[in-house]
Amino acid sequence: MRTILVTGGAGFIGSHVCERLLKRNDKVISVDNFDDYYDPRIKRANITECQKNSNYTLLEKDLVDYEALKQSVDSLEIDHILHLAARPGVIPSVQDPDATFRNNVIGTQSILRLCRNLEIDRLTLASSSSVYGSRTEGPFRETDNVSTPESPYAASKVMNEAMAHSYHKVYGMNINCLRFFTVYGPRQRPEMAIHTFIRRVLEENLLTVYGSPESARDYTFVDDIVNGILGAIDLDDGFHILNLGNSKPVSLGNLVDTILTKTNPNVEVKWLPGRVGDVPLTFADISKAKDLIGYDPTTNVETGIEKLLEWYKANSSLLNK
Repeated sequence: MRTILVTGGAGFIGSHVCERLLKRNDKVISVDNFDDYYDPRIKRANITECQKNSNYTLLEKDLVDYEALKQSVDSLEIDHILHLAARPGVIPSVQDPDATFRNNVIGTQSILRLCRNLEIDRLTLASSSSVYGSRTEGPFRETDNVSTPESPYAASKVMNEAMAHSYHKVYGMNINCLRFFTVYGPRQRPEMAIHTFIRRVLEENLLTVYGSPESARDYTFVDDIVNGILGAIDLDDGFHILNLGNSKPVSLGNLVDTILTKTNPNVEVKWLPGRVGDVPLTFADISKAKDLIGYDPTTNVETGIEKLLEWYKANSSLLNK
């Protein structure tokens, strides 16, 4: 049995990972500050099942407060840290770059500092497909140049990867940086595109979409992402950057059509120009993750949207308060 500290453990991806770690009999220390980026009640609902397990510990801490964080975990024997906590979102980072830097860069530095000072030499770090910038052709490979981020959010992830690499080189830490490609599924954050589209169609009977119908994203179902994360946690041999995507981009027009088919085909769709920070394509080359950790996503977007829709309907009273 290992002890895994999970930052952002009450969030969308984090809560799913914690449940899976508990199912395989790991001990989980979940750290979350329950900030108001979106309704904290949703995050507390995410961890209801986890809190029934005696191997689960919840710490309500802000990663930026390093001394408080260190004091909380100083006496614990932690085998691995999974760092998922972040200020998410490209558009929010354009609106408030200071908050993005504080949470994503300073918060990650706290985790690297914690690893060094407590001699925790295994870290898995969440990065993003946003680091690849604006491209019209794919697939995107881990060896591609990522020196031209399109948003403060993307820049924060590039900085985190660079600092993580330096800690690997200087302090000998085993670190895996995972570039997530547009994760969706049950518990998806309320401001994310698919969740927003479903809510507007079902609750408002209208749909406004920013961007071109021809733009495409590599939508990746959360269960597939969790499989990749668990594989990375078990990979302890140096420094790796891994794409975790579906490797099957779906156009925005096809995504909207799929959602309408499963909800209300008669809703009128209003298309508006894309926003600052948006990119025309994300497309993951996942061959490295397949080779190193056996990553093999299996959920297509139609099945994934059905599962997200089921969750949304079951939790609509919470989500729409």
